Amino acid sequence: SLAEIKAALASLRYDGGTDLRLIDPLIAEAASAEHGPPCSAAVLVSDGLDNLKAVPKLSGPGTAELPVHVALPPDGGNSNLAVLRWIARQLGTACAPLKEPDELAALVCGDKMQVLLTRLQTDLHDNLAAFEDDAFQTCPDFRLSHVAVPTDADGALRVSGVCALSGAHDAPSALRLTICRGGQRVDIDLPVPPPPVDGSEGSLGRLLEVQHALLALRELKAAFWDPKQVTELATATVCDAGIASEFSSLILLSQPEQFCDNEIICPADHPAHGRWLALVAERSKTKAEREEAAANVSRAKLHGLVKQLAGRYKEMSEAAVPHWGKLVSQGGKGKGVAMSARGGRGMSCGMSLGGGMLSSAGGGGGENFRCEG
Repeated sequence: SLAEIKAALASLRYDGGTDLRLIDPLIAEAASAEHGPPCSAAVLVSDGLDNLKAVPKLSGPGTAELPVHVALPPDGGNSNLAVLRWIARQLGTACAPLKEPDELAALVCGDKMQVLLTRLQTDLHDNLAAFEDDAFQTCPDFRLSHVAVPTDADGALRVSGVCALSGAHDAPSALRLTICRGGQRVDIDLPVPPPPVDGSEGSLGRLLEVQHALLALRELKAAFWDPKQVTELATATVCDAGIASEFSSLILLSQPEQFCDNEIICPADHPAHGRWLALVAERSKTKAEREEAAANVSRAKLHGLVKQLAGRYKEMSEAAVPHWGKLVSQGGKGKGVAMSARGGRGMSCGMSLGGGMLSSAGGGGGENFRCEG
């Protein structure tokens, strides 16, 4: 009941740490029927910030049977949304913003059933050469037996692919999309037209290339949780496609100096190609001089920084410290030590330690200590 759920949540104690590796045993326990009927659904509520930068394996018992819906914290907060989306993607389930509890509850209860693309296949699914071909790629990956790609806001599903025209296998001629909505499932077969023989795809080919790159970016963000790995792969993807994005910058090169400064080869059909060739030949003659001039500038900058730091250190080391070497009783602010000795074996000692006074007096065979604050 709702009251039991509230009581169970209220009894939980948070110790300040997050261990995402506990998700695996929790899923196994929730899907097990050892201590009662198994759970029909689960909701993961977390900030995704593991103290040890660890992630769950998501390959243990129950991960394929128990639907685990992920509640996403608001954007801009102290959370790792990439890890949470990656968990939902690996489990093949849906995620919803935590700020919209009605939508999340509808997903968990089944009142709102998402339309998901759960698998993409080609007519080359039995071809080992196609499976091992790195140049043959689709979004989502045809090599995966299960995916969970939701529809866009307008209800559309977009897929894309790329392959080499000359290779160990033929180009695919058909696609099969498996789409699920709740307990309903349907397979949709789509033909793939062959590419033009003369290579005259024109603007349509460029449009398809950009579309595939954008879908590949979406797949990378969902399939990888490490932001450094996503940045590296996404940068290579958009640079190969020649598009501007959050991972790349678009530079318009029109002058030969721009090609030389950015170390980019000017295309043969570019208007500045001839001037670029002449400029490259000219700069190759003065390459050593330019490198020496750049090295001199770097050395001068480094020398200025070191000289500035050395001067500041000299000022600090030679600066006179007020009241240095004076006792506390004489107005000094450091440690003051006063010792006096009398006849016999008696001796008294006083030392200033912060705001306290420790004194020792000894006489005869005994010693007495006193601490004053």
